[in-house]
Amino acid sequence: MSADLEQSNAVDIDDAVLAAIAVGAGLRDYQVDGVRHLAGQTGACLGDDMGRVRHVRLL
Repeated sequence: MSADLEQSNAVDIDDAVLAAIAVGAGLRDYQVDGVRHLAGQTGACLGDDMGRVRHVRLL
């Protein structure tokens, strides 16, 4: 399933601002791509894989 919008409906993202925020937040390249995608949508849903938390608890 894809939530991609037509270009005419996309929200403009200022890449310079996004880059500055990403550096300050310590985001990785793939995370910046995800933020750009989510921020560019007029509606979006973000999910999280909880496996990492469970793994830390087991340690």
